[in-house]
Amino acid sequence: MKPEPEPEPQPAPDPDYAHIRVDGDQIRFDEPIAFEIDDEDILPKSFPQLEEVVDLLGRHPEWRIRIEGHMENPGGYPRARSLSGERAASVLQFLVEHGVDRARLEHVDYGEDRPLEPPPSPRNRRVELWIVRPTP
Repeated sequence: MKPEPEPEPQPAPDPDYAHIRVDGDQIRFDEPIAFEIDDEDILPKSFPQLEEVVDLLGRHPEWRIRIEGHMENPGGYPRARSLSGERAASVLQFLVEHGVDRARLEHVDYGEDRPLEPPPSPRNRRVELWIVRPTP
């Protein structure tokens, strides 16, 4: 009988951060970034997460970050694609307003092109942060 494969190691939480962790090339959040319903305004409950990202980026000035906006649109909501981009842009703006150099940031609007699960699922409505490492 073949032995069970070893589970992949999970990234250790950074003791300096309560709400985020670096997982490979992704900055993951303990909770999704929260926005006003049908709007790009970030809810204050997400500010601590984003403030930790600002601190993390201050410790890694060599990192560039891609901010991805994702949405789902099972009902044909006409604003879904633009809203995902507007939310990614709001996160970018938050980071810039809190001291991150704009030149280190880019945002991409994927709309409903990259779902995590079959719709409808709240997990498909998200903003992700990816570390863009320089190519060797």
